Amino acid sequence: MPFIKTIGISFLFFTVNGFGQANQDKRILDSLRRHDYLLKMIESMYSPTSYFTVEIGAGNKLFGVRNNSLNALQSENKLILTPSSTYYHKSGFGINATAYLLCDQNKKGLYQYSFSTSYDYLTGNTLGATASYTWYFVPNKYDPSASPIQHDLYAAVRLKRGWVRPGLSVNYSMGNYYETVKIDTTLSKQNETVRIQFVDTIKAKLNSFGLTGKVEHTFKYYGIFNGKDAFNFTTQLLVNVDYNTYKVNHNSTTNYYNTFTKKKRKRTFSSTQSETSLQSDNGTFDAQSAGFNLIANYLSGNFNISPGIYLDYYLPATGTKRLTQFINFVIGYRF
Repeated sequence: MPFIKTIGISFLFFTVNGFGQANQDKRILDSLRRHDYLLKMIESMYSPTSYFTVEIGAGNKLFGVRNNSLNALQSENKLILTPSSTYYHKSGFGINATAYLLCDQNKKGLYQYSFSTSYDYLTGNTLGATASYTWYFVPNKYDPSASPIQHDLYAAVRLKRGWVRPGLSVNYSMGNYYETVKIDTTLSKQNETVRIQFVDTIKAKLNSFGLTGKVEHTFKYYGIFNGKDAFNFTTQLLVNVDYNTYKVNHNSTTNYYNTFTKKKRKRTFSSTQSETSLQSDNGTFDAQSAGFNLIANYLSGNFNISPGIYLDYYLPATGTKRLTQFINFVIGYRF
């Protein structure tokens, strides 16, 4: 008998809860119907349509690649402006162009571009999917702010139903990173001075495969300030698993300048030596980090504002800080 009572109470609870949820959905639908313009705007976000957007973003993500673990490797934390333009076709295909401008008191200006093509599957009732290819162009390959990745492939699938929606994404990135180390010093012995100039040019070839699992929920609110606006924010929990390989090539050059003075005469000579060595690492497939992503979006007509923050916590043992923060703020207009 107690078991039967328990089943009855549980059934009553879920019936009342479902009835309450149905009433809430009905109230939202009635509200949308009262604001016909807002209903059309929301429907246009999920139905196939062609449009063009221009956006300006501000944040601290230098590289801009989708691979969270690679972005977390950046050693600088500076303000980056990212003006961009995108065209979306109702078939699901899109093209995008983005410029990256560094805003720093020591250095300012454009340091890289990116061009991408993408396809979004939006018409499914159960699943949504996206795939993209991005090419990063770096004018100065020795710029420490530039992305070490030039080619980035990305694909993701997500469940569109349920209060908590899981998703899975895969990412393959490849590129070359360049760095130059210069040492200029002098050594003195008796009345002889030797100047040594050492230059080491490093070329690192990177390959990275990333797998990210996530769960998310989106909160939606309509008619905030007037009948033509909407606000939603999405919370995501992520786990990033990566497999990284690299090969490093060193080209070293040393110049010696031997100068000594004797009877007011000076003689100099120089010699150059070069050496090339190769290092490589095949890497391992490991869980690299856990992340928390918060994305907000406010729409009013064709105008939108989207701030966001991503926190990445490095999981393996390390002697450096584990937590990396990325902040982004985007303003856009849709034509």
